[in-house]
Amino acid sequence: MNRHVLLVVALGIAMFVVGCGSYTRVERDIYTITNADTVVTERVQNQPGDRDNGIVYPSTRSVTMARTVNQHDSAVERLYPSFIRLGLFEGIGLIGSKIDTAKSTNTGLFGVYYDIDRLFFNQPDTSTSSLFSGYIYRIGIGEWKLNWFDNDPGWSWGVTMAEFIRPDADNSHALLGAGVLTINKRIYFRSLIPYVTVRPSISLSMVPSQYVNASVSAEVGSIGGLNLRAYAGYAFGANLFVQPVNYVSFPYFGIGASVVDFLNREEELNVEWKYHEHSAWEIGVIDFVLAGSSADLSAFAADQQGDKVPVIKGGTGRIAFASIALPVLDYRLSLGTALVNMVVLGAYEYGLSMFPIRVTYHWNPFGSTFVAEPFFEYNFAPSTFAHMGVRFAVPVGEQTSIQVVAGWASGNTGAGIKILMAKRSVDVSMIKPIQPVRTSAPSTLASVQVFSIDSLEEATFGTARDTLMSRIFMIILLGAMLSSCSYWEFTMKEYSGWPVQTRILADRHGVERSAENAVGIRSDAKIAMRCPRLTDGIFSTEVKLHAGSTLRLQTRTTPYDDSTAQKKGLIIDISDGQTTVIHNGTTTRTETPLPQKAPFVVEVKNDGRWTVVTVACVEVGRFETTVRSTEWIIASLPTGGSALIADPTFAPLYSTN
Repeated sequence: MNRHVLLVVALGIAMFVVGCGSYTRVERDIYTITNADTVVTERVQNQPGDRDNGIVYPSTRSVTMARTVNQHDSAVERLYPSFIRLGLFEGIGLIGSKIDTAKSTNTGLFGVYYDIDRLFFNQPDTSTSSLFSGYIYRIGIGEWKLNWFDNDPGWSWGVTMAEFIRPDADNSHALLGAGVLTINKRIYFRSLIPYVTVRPSISLSMVPSQYVNASVSAEVGSIGGLNLRAYAGYAFGANLFVQPVNYVSFPYFGIGASVVDFLNREEELNVEWKYHEHSAWEIGVIDFVLAGSSADLSAFAADQQGDKVPVIKGGTGRIAFASIALPVLDYRLSLGTALVNMVVLGAYEYGLSMFPIRVTYHWNPFGSTFVAEPFFEYNFAPSTFAHMGVRFAVPVGEQTSIQVVAGWASGNTGAGIKILMAKRSVDVSMIKPIQPVRTSAPSTLASVQVFSIDSLEEATFGTARDTLMSRIFMIILLGAMLSSCSYWEFTMKEYSGWPVQTRILADRHGVERSAENAVGIRSDAKIAMRCPRLTDGIFSTEVKLHAGSTLRLQTRTTPYDDSTAQKKGLIIDISDGQTTVIHNGTTTRTETPLPQKAPFVVEVKNDGRWTVVTVACVEVGRFETTVRSTEWIIASLPTGGSALIADPTFAPLYSTN
């Protein structure tokens, strides 16, 4: 059986890599820019000598015309997603799929809750499952747009790297597929994240099993790469790797979940990657932590005793995890889970959990980059234990921080042998990459931390599988629905002709939306504003600046980079009584008296070649630039303080009425 599984994975990887196409579509615009300019010089020279009044002498007039033409080529690349769905893993627990008198696989909800004794010690599974009979696993899922029926929306074709269908515990009833072809039709009932869809689907497999799997699923997701699904389907086919060849067919119902699984609507295929909405605090594939404890034996060298026991005795790890900010407590509270969560503190001190619930509070106690994150994690099954603690982090670079963590854990392993479980732990001396906030693309991050165990407590055998499965399902569903809004992006003047898309780039806790069409920033906060329908035109806003603060406005083509083809945008620094503009390395300073305790107007007018900046009714300057200056306006406070930006407006240069 294991050889057949390896064969399926190998064939699936080969077909998935070779036959699936790309995941990013690149559009390249190549064009020639022509700058033509004509200078007309008129010179009038009076005749020498005295003149009598009333007599006009002719003057010598010379006219010089100089025409210059400058041409240069330009290329701009735009990156778009090319896939409808891209997923790492999906597990489905099957209901009513048993054939004849076959036994259940006893894998519970989502088909992933294995018995500890069976998984680690090859002992008989003493648990029972009265509801879930089998499972379906899908690894490496990809879908792309299918242009059927005159580009009717919702159709897609896909390839699944490896698919395992087990209706029950009888191996002769199992169906295994590599490079499984799927045809799907999605019907959307909700157009915002998380999407709500109904998806009829049919799957075809040729090797190593030949089968057809037709199903209809109701889906909620994707938010942070997490999806929940309810299935009804029918599968039939032949298992070619079990002799004699056995034909099987069975109907089924199922409840499934997938992780690191992303869904794009067809409209999103025309949105650049850099503009895609983020829906998670963090998304990761692997997070591994080394642990040292006072356990008697190390999990890495269980045969070593006494002084030979290694200092590192175990570790903790998460596979396919995500954390989603909840719309409470100023979005500082996040709800997270993982496909696999494992805590190993010694040879017999361990816990294994699938889809645990992790709640974290993100706190900046001193209003700086210092971070304190209290967390609580409850693990249901196969091991049942609780883990809580607090993590302190001080960034030392853009991708590195020094961390100290203190924690406490208690519970049982779920195994039928005598097991010790750590009760208290303190984590010290850890250096770990900071988890980035992003969600359109998965990341693989690793970390190292050290545990110091103070005491151990015996735990007895205890399993909680089917009785806890419904609780896990409801908690995950509730978390997904509560966190359906994105705190990194919002829209001002939403119902006007030119809505203003606003994106938080840094320090979201320093951004306060004080009114429907106003936003306040303070300290290290940074926001970006644009109107997606405009690139050139007029940007104006009312600003109320706190005394001693400097408001920086930057014109950019993207919210993340201030240059396009080495052409810089404008940097406008507005402070008490003076405005400074930096353009192409040249600094211009203009006196701009600001009203006391009252707002003033800032205007940036761009016609594609010239940008005119006006602050408090004073024209600061007219600057030549070909950068699309009003595509993005970045607002920040380089010296701290606070500012209120009210009624920001983007408008075309010339009225179309």
